[in-house]
Amino acid sequence: MVFGMSKTKSAPIAIDFGGDSIKLLQVTSDDRPKVIASAIYILPDEAREDPIARLAFFEQSIMQAIEDKPFQGKRVICSLPAYQTLMQNLELNKSDDKGYLEQIKIALVEKFSVDPDRMVIRWYPMTTVVRDGVTKQEILCIAAGQDVVMGYLEMANRCKLEVVGIHNEQFAAVQTFAYLFRRESDREANIANMYVDLGASTTKVTVTHCSEVKFAKTIHMGGNHITTEYARHHGLDFSAARNERIQIAQGITVEKKVAINERVVAGGNGSERRDAKSGPLGLTSLSSLGEGEQSDEDTLDMIVDELQLCVRD
Repeated sequence: MVFGMSKTKSAPIAIDFGGDSIKLLQVTSDDRPKVIASAIYILPDEAREDPIARLAFFEQSIMQAIEDKPFQGKRVICSLPAYQTLMQNLELNKSDDKGYLEQIKIALVEKFSVDPDRMVIRWYPMTTVVRDGVTKQEILCIAAGQDVVMGYLEMANRCKLEVVGIHNEQFAAVQTFAYLFRRESDREANIANMYVDLGASTTKVTVTHCSEVKFAKTIHMGGNHITTEYARHHGLDFSAARNERIQIAQGITVEKKVAINERVVAGGNGSERRDAKSGPLGLTSLSSLGEGEQSDEDTLDMIVDELQLCVRD
């Protein structure tokens, strides 16, 4: 038991389980927050495709961070990974909460072929729409497997931490910027914003009016997909490609194999040698590819196309 009061009031430790890393952050809980402690640990290659190895790495990293960094207390808030979360805007017939839940369960089976009784389901009303003269309630449904949620809770328990909240990534991001819209004039102006989080495994999109969420979507493409294409076109493994893209983004000169890289491309009766030129952020130039080949710019273009579909009038 601790007697007395701490001079520094700390918020819970925030933990972000990402597709490329695990990040921990704790700030003071006053009006002008200050960082108390932070840590980031990059996923090793063997943990990127193996869920068991990934969870083991997350647990080891949390224990190391708590031991090495000046985090305060044992309370944590976790951000559930978008790649382990189903998110869907649904238009439902007007009903009560029980009726909405039944419609959501049917939609989860039809759209995602999952057992809704094995999911943790949350939903939020967005707006009303009229389809063929019938008024519908648009809701945002967020669902995750019970085993996934319990896995993180059990991990926190083994780390002797108390989970006080589990949040969706999109809603957590919006809350980060909520302080910008505290004025009544901002709310009256009904300012629309789009938040885009280009992550490793997914790209998260959230449209808000001030700090009120009106639309959210997870695009299952991200930085890892761009890095994979970059690696393929430059003859590198994933880790080397990731490091080179980071160096290029930071303006660090990389060996000329990135700027002009001779690749061997399988041909009809033999093989053809061709240069692959790298553009900004380590994206392969489209002009360097043969017909039918997909570049990392194509991946980025697909993400942009998905973002444009999220824009509403």
